[in-house]
Amino acid sequence: MFARLENNFVKEIFTGDILPDFHPDFIWMACPIGTYEGYFYDQESGEFISPDDLISLDDLKSEIKLKISSLRDQKFKDGFVYEGQTFQIDTDAQKDMLSMQMQFSIGNDSAYDGYWMDASNQPKIMTTAQAQAFLQAAFTFVKGLKGTAWTHKAAIDVLQSKEDCNAYDFTIGWP
Repeated sequence: MFARLENNFVKEIFTGDILPDFHPDFIWMACPIGTYEGYFYDQESGEFISPDDLISLDDLKSEIKLKISSLRDQKFKDGFVYEGQTFQIDTDAQKDMLSMQMQFSIGNDSAYDGYWMDASNQPKIMTTAQAQAFLQAAFTFVKGLKGTAWTHKAAIDVLQSKEDCNAYDFTIGWP
């Protein structure tokens, strides 16, 4: 088995026993079974190193936390479902909801139009009480997304090995 290297990274694997004549600019090295594209060839030791072994524990934790943030952000983009309709819950929608909540909190129910547009621009007709329940559901959803992200990141912080970090499933537990 042979690995074609570019800048000491495996770019291609040839599984034959005898290496045919390839272009002379290609660098081929005999490699052990279990070597794959993306491995690094350490010239000093003569060993092929898995990409997982190239990253420090702290860097891996940082990468996973970025993935958690990305998943949280995608869930915000996907919106939330309330009474069978999907509503936007991005930053602008949250500002609008907070504004409406502030109006309710000071007793200004007339600031509410009687409907809220869903993600497909269809109006959801609501009474003031229904709108307040809708806002509570939206704020609970936002709090749940942020809290789940914080919980997953805190769990990553306490892990002591790359194996544990790679095995941790941060895709569960989201609202």
